[in-house]
Amino acid sequence: MFNKFFITLLCSYCLIGYCDNQIKLKSGPNYIDFNNDGLQDIIFKGLYDNSTSHPDTTYTFYLKSKDSSFVHIPIGENIEDITFWDEKVSGLGYLFRDLRVFKIKNKTVVVIATKSQLSNFDKSAVTLIYYHLVKSPEGPGQIPFRWLEYKSIKTQQQYKSVESAFNEVK
Repeated sequence: MFNKFFITLLCSYCLIGYCDNQIKLKSGPNYIDFNNDGLQDIIFKGLYDNSTSHPDTTYTFYLKSKDSSFVHIPIGENIEDITFWDEKVSGLGYLFRDLRVFKIKNKTVVVIATKSQLSNFDKSAVTLIYYHLVKSPEGPGQIPFRWLEYKSIKTQQQYKSVESAFNEVK
């Protein structure tokens, strides 16, 4: 009886939008409303081809303003972090660092996963850093919005590639 009640409660919780849902990004522009203002913002997923066997995937975020222009959104405090790119082992496909976007409790959240030990074949714990969109203080030289870190978790399990660690996002 209790198990049925718990399962029903869990399913209801998921149906009203409080489950963690990864937003699948395709190559090119991905239209998502980051700040729930009704305007379609953009995540541009691209390829940084450095003429090697392991081009990096890049992600750049733009917020659509009320006047229909698009504004860059950096990840973190550093204005130079306008574009994020993954890190992988040449030719092997093991990702040491990558980014995913989730809807958590109806908010868009960016999660960056980074391996603790950057070794080609060894498994290691992964650090998951969560970022949410925050309005910057107004003033000269300020970027209007930023993805700021609000939580960091180290996985209990160890992984060869960070791709599998995203299953632990909560």
